[in-house]
Amino acid sequence: MEQLHCHGCGVLLQSTDPESRGYIPEMKDTGKPLYCKRCFSIRHYNKLTKVDIDDNDFRKMLHTIGETDNLVVTLVDALDFNGTWVNGLERYVNGNPIHVLVNKVDLLPQSLKPVKIEHWIRRRLKAIGIKVAGVQLISAEKKHGIDEAVNEINRLRKGRNVYIVGTTNVGKSTFINALLQSYGEQIADPITTSYFPGTTLDFIEIALDDNTSLFDTPGIIQPGQLTHYLEYTDFKYIIPKKELKAVGFQLKSNQSLYVGSCAQFDIFTEEPISVTTFYNNTIKIHRGKQEKSQEFYEQHKGELLQPIQSPLPENFNHRKRYELRTNHDKTSIYVSGLGWTTIHAKNIDVSVYVPDGVDVYMVEALI
Repeated sequence: MEQLHCHGCGVLLQSTDPESRGYIPEMKDTGKPLYCKRCFSIRHYNKLTKVDIDDNDFRKMLHTIGETDNLVVTLVDALDFNGTWVNGLERYVNGNPIHVLVNKVDLLPQSLKPVKIEHWIRRRLKAIGIKVAGVQLISAEKKHGIDEAVNEINRLRKGRNVYIVGTTNVGKSTFINALLQSYGEQIADPITTSYFPGTTLDFIEIALDDNTSLFDTPGIIQPGQLTHYLEYTDFKYIIPKKELKAVGFQLKSNQSLYVGSCAQFDIFTEEPISVTTFYNNTIKIHRGKQEKSQEFYEQHKGELLQPIQSPLPENFNHRKRYELRTNHDKTSIYVSGLGWTTIHAKNIDVSVYVPDGVDVYMVEALI
């Protein structure tokens, strides 16, 4: 019998082992899209079943991209550039051109001009030493900039296959569904999209013409992202769906700022300074004295400090401390997968506490 693949995640279907990836109770080629048990649960019940595939498996798949001449389109999150850039991408693609799509720009404050966002992204790319074919701003969810992205992809691919790559939960599948609609196809059964990271498990091939195809690739898991450690029920508290609203604070000497139970910023300053936070609107921000701040966190995490509600993931009980010093008049400190805090002063010492394993990085402020 011809091998059949899940229309949602691309995995090879099988009907023998309910606990393994690609399981489907009855495998019959009816000409209609088939979905494995996992994708069926995501689509109809918003429930994810974990499967036996890890980050090394994903990276081995990506190595095949550099074996032939292709156009590589990578998505990054406008709210977490460093945290969603695929580390080592240039090695995987082996000289193939890279086109960068900056997704979720609709979640940035509308006062930001697109040209400013693009210039900021280009500076970030230059900082990590990456040369790209182009940079475009899109919102896959709102279908903003999709037609322009299609036109540019067609221009750059020059008759080659296109591989879409990115980290988990960056919006690849949503983008591809929007892209195919822009190409003119009616997608009655789109590939699986959800809050859940790692939705795509294998290459999904979609024919562009008689000779070339578009491939959705597995999402690379970034262990430094906060969402990697959360229960799926907590994602709605962390991942924004609406435009981020800037929340400003005046911090005095030796005050702390708590971003729910997810992050703590200890600010060391002699004079009061301005701080602006950019997080999902459901997250509660608290100010407090640094004196006994650790005791305050231990006492109120998962309760007053929300999200995340108790019981907390284990790594929330073992926090990592980052020692930083602002180097711009406006410096943004990002907690990967969560959001960022901008400090409006140069040469300010900051201690950042986050759950063990979560990345923190500091860049020149976009806003």
